[in-house]
Amino acid sequence: MSSAIGIIGGFALFLTAIFMGGGLRVFLNLEAVMITLGGTLAATLISYPLQRLLKFFVLVVQLFREERRSVFEDTISRLVGLGQKASQDSIFSLEKDAKTEKNRYLKAGLQLLVQDASAARIARRLSLEAQGVKSRHHEGIQLFGFMSRIAPSLGLVGTLIGMINMLRGMGGAEVSPATLGPNMAVALVCTLYGCIFAFFLFLPASEKLKTYAASEQALIQMIQDGLLLIREGCTGREMEETLNAYLPPGKRLSTVDKLTLAKPKA
Repeated sequence: MSSAIGIIGGFALFLTAIFMGGGLRVFLNLEAVMITLGGTLAATLISYPLQRLLKFFVLVVQLFREERRSVFEDTISRLVGLGQKASQDSIFSLEKDAKTEKNRYLKAGLQLLVQDASAARIARRLSLEAQGVKSRHHEGIQLFGFMSRIAPSLGLVGTLIGMINMLRGMGGAEVSPATLGPNMAVALVCTLYGCIFAFFLFLPASEKLKTYAASEQALIQMIQDGLLLIREGCTGREMEETLNAYLPPGKRLSTVDKLTLAKPKA
C-alpha cells in the first residue's frame, strides 16, 4: 500500500506542478519514452539474461504486497498455538498440523520437529531457506539498481540527440528565439523522463526489495526460534513473551489469553 501511495502521490505532485507551469503538452514526447524506457530495457537485456529481465514484471507486482507486520503477528499467534498444543500433549501431536500448514517455512520446520530432528538440523534447514530468500531478492535488487543507474544516462543521451538535431537546423532561415526555446525544452524532456523512471520507479523498487528481503529473513528466524522453543518444551506463555520481541511494543500479542478464553469448558 505504501508503494502505491508513494508512486501515485509523486506523479500527482509532478502533474500538478506541470499544469501550474503552463500545460502538459510539451512534456508528452513519444521519442523520449522510446529512448529512456526502451533504451533502459535494451541495455538491461544486454547486461542480464532474458529470464531475469522477465522477473521484472513479477517484482513490480511484489511491491504492492501487504505489509509484513501482519504476517509476523499471524505467525506468532500460530506458533504460540502450536506450542500450547505440544506442551499439553506432545510434539508428535503436531503431525497433522505439519501436513496442513500453508506457510512453507513453518511447514518444513514442523515436519522436522515431528520427526524428532535435532535443534541443529532444524536451524540448518531454516538457515538455508533464509539464504535462498537473500539470494533470490538480491537478483531483483541488482536488476532495479542497474536500471536506476542507466535510465538517467539514457535520458541524457536523448537530450544530446535532441540538441544535435536542433543545432544542425540552426542555419535555416526559420530559426528564431521563438522556436529555439521550445525545441530546447523538448530536448530536455528526455533527461526528465530518465530521472522520473530512475528515482520514482527503479531506485525505490530496489530499496523496497531490500526491505522485503530483510523482513522475510527475520520471519524465517522467528519461525526457527519458535520451533526450537517448542522442541525445548516451553509453554505458550514463555513462547509468547520471547517471540513478541519481534514486534513493536504497541503491537505485541496476548495469544495465550485468547486461547484460554476460547478453550471450551469441561
